[in-house]
Amino acid sequence: MTSFDVRPEESLDSTACLALGPEAITSPTALNRSLWEPQTQLSDALLTALRQLLADVPRDEWRAKLIEECGVTALTDELPGVGAEHHYATLAAQAADSQLQWFRLLEVSRQLGGTTSIGTHSSLADVLEGPIAVLEAADVQPTLAVDVRELWELSRTQRSSLIEFLVELSAGLNVILTNATPRVQRHLLTEFDDVLPASVTHSLESRLYGSDSVSTRTAQRRQHVRELLADRGASHEDWKRLYAVADADREQLTYDALQNHTLLEWASREALRAWVKRMADLDLVKSHGSGDRTVRLLPAGYALLDEHPDFSIDSPYVPSAGGSGRTDESQQGAGSGQRADSPGVTDPPKSQHSTVYTPTAERGKGDRPDGEAATATRGGSNTAPTVSFLDGHIHDGAVSAAAPGEIALCSRTVDSTGDSRGVSYSFLEERDEIVVEVEAAGYQVYTVVRLCAALLSEPAFQQVLTQNRLAGGPDRSGLDGLPVSDPYLLRDGGCLGYLRNQDATAEGLRSRLRDARDELLQMTTDV
Repeated sequence: MTSFDVRPEESLDSTACLALGPEAITSPTALNRSLWEPQTQLSDALLTALRQLLADVPRDEWRAKLIEECGVTALTDELPGVGAEHHYATLAAQAADSQLQWFRLLEVSRQLGGTTSIGTHSSLADVLEGPIAVLEAADVQPTLAVDVRELWELSRTQRSSLIEFLVELSAGLNVILTNATPRVQRHLLTEFDDVLPASVTHSLESRLYGSDSVSTRTAQRRQHVRELLADRGASHEDWKRLYAVADADREQLTYDALQNHTLLEWASREALRAWVKRMADLDLVKSHGSGDRTVRLLPAGYALLDEHPDFSIDSPYVPSAGGSGRTDESQQGAGSGQRADSPGVTDPPKSQHSTVYTPTAERGKGDRPDGEAATATRGGSNTAPTVSFLDGHIHDGAVSAAAPGEIALCSRTVDSTGDSRGVSYSFLEERDEIVVEVEAAGYQVYTVVRLCAALLSEPAFQQVLTQNRLAGGPDRSGLDGLPVSDPYLLRDGGCLGYLRNQDATAEGLRSRLRDARDELLQMTTDV
């Protein structure tokens, strides 16, 4: 299992505490330098682990023990006629009973990732094959608390390198990201879904979006794995192999490690590859790497083992109180919509009264909510775009990029094999938030028109541009629901030049907006 966690509050019981940000740590090499300072608890833990590994081992075998049994292979040079020289293991063996060499080992440990004082150049891989390998091999796992409040003030490249390095450090350290606000947690899910271990992704989704009965993506995943368990049975060999991947450091294993696993049996290497492909086709694992290929557990694989009656999956961290996001309808005081004390996005029943629509299938293939299908071509238009509905985590991620009352423009990679003319939409009434998604086109005119069509889609007319909201109440017919309702000012400051005085009513404006949308869509067919 991974030793990586994300918490919304500070960690009160940690061996070492660090902070990421412009005024703190900005790179993996700087992070590593901060880990191995003398007279710190983390350095003490490294010495304890080293002495634990070498206890009851003859002194002349210390170096061989570290290299051959513990995998301490950092700073290795290939010398012609001599073979491999493992400098870090040599230093570590000397440091176990010499204070002078111990301080020298810490100095070299801090320099890993650059040029060291012993004249060798190193990479960040040497951190994993040096001090982290010592901690991993021993029965010692110190806790590293990392404050991530200011992580998103760094560049994307800096963020990616730091998070990836921290995940790798979790092989020997219990890494906890602290002060992770809901906004930070949403960013972690959106930006590092392919980096974070599956158990961490599962924990974040559960914390942000509530139970699987409400979170559509989680519910689909749970239904998928339950069907697999029912179809193949709990005793199927596939699940034992899947558990071996989940039980490994960072929830991933190389093909070699998987084939040589003491609890697993494989007829051949080809049988292993066939199993990996079968599990990958079911979205339970992912295989990556060009040389020594690695099998990585995916959230669906974690969910399957969590459902399995025989395997024990560590429960994710659960905050003691507070939090926001989706909630289980079975909780006290929760109805079909939002819990009273939670402002997060919900996945309510599908109806025209829903706050947020959530897809049940791939874009363009999902069921439309009740009521939307009946009005999708309202106004006599056959040019209105196909509308799919954004999942809650995408809505939250987009909204978190903007301050309240502002507009944000976000970009992300999408599968471009489908119809690029479709649009996606979601709306959160409690916070008056709307998110639309369109696919960028080669011609800018197409992108702009698609954006207009998304903002003026039929779900938007049903939920945002309703007659009551525009008029300012059910007993009104004007435009008092707008910050400015005078048609002259709307035409001038609001650029609504087509709004005639006789159309300056809620229903009139809705009709004119629909007409303008349809005209734009019709014109782009001639571009």
